[in-house]
Amino acid sequence: MKRVYSFISLFAIVFASSMLFTSCGNKTATNANSSCEEKALNIVVSVNQWKSPVEDIVGKCGKVSVIISGTDIDPHDYEPSSSVITTIKKADLLVVNGADYDSWASKSAVEGAHVIDIAKVAGAKEGDNPHLWYDPHIYSQLGTALEKELDKLIPDDKAYFKEQVEKFNEKVDQLLKKVQDKKEHLTGKKFVATESVANYLAKAVGLEDVTPEDFANASANEGEPSANDVAKMHDVLKSGEAQFFFYNTQEENSLTKELLADAQKSGINILEVTEQCPSQFSDTINWITHIVDLLN
Repeated sequence: MKRVYSFISLFAIVFASSMLFTSCGNKTATNANSSCEEKALNIVVSVNQWKSPVEDIVGKCGKVSVIISGTDIDPHDYEPSSSVITTIKKADLLVVNGADYDSWASKSAVEGAHVIDIAKVAGAKEGDNPHLWYDPHIYSQLGTALEKELDKLIPDDKAYFKEQVEKFNEKVDQLLKKVQDKKEHLTGKKFVATESVANYLAKAVGLEDVTPEDFANASANEGEPSANDVAKMHDVLKSGEAQFFFYNTQEENSLTKELLADAQKSGINILEVTEQCPSQFSDTINWITHIVDLLN
């Protein structure tokens, strides 16, 4: 992502960069021709993975707040407080992940509320892998869905939202190009994972999943893998069959640490992943791009 800039452009970028590293999404779009400042929308996003994409598209026409913003909370087990429920009910627009990942958010919305369920946008259903933010192809779909919903809420600013989506898609296209470039030399290589967190991304770059099926199913359903399943997982890691090991640091336990030790001894490429966007990244797409860059 290195480019050569003129002195004036460089000054602008340095200024913008000073605002960058907070949590996933705390930034404000500045391109012009919008009349919505006085009627800016109150937008609530359930988990921080989706905050910055929503901010990119809504721009100055809305204030985006997020319910779960750190890697220390598991959205599957989260129980919203009464104040959080009130926040959700007051939202002009609620954006949820869906696929039973954050059902507490959808259930808290008032009847007839404007809700974007990203899983439904992507054609995913309950029981499917809910870690949709790792799918690089979903972002343009989200952009289209958001634009349609924002046009309903503030129809006077259709041109502005169209411009915002076009700019957002330019960033998405850069990610997709990197994914395609990686796919050209990673196709056919294999991976194992402690959980299916990054499986969408792994498959997008051409990797084949050789995680033992029963182990993967137990992990996906928060179950306890059998001794036989664990033995198979150890065998795969020790055999050298897989070139990549995706390790979810957000769900560490004694078993995952044993598997990590196997991977380290085998010399497999280890990629540490999380569900929520880590605090060192201000932008979800930049975070996913960083992981793509590590796949060598």
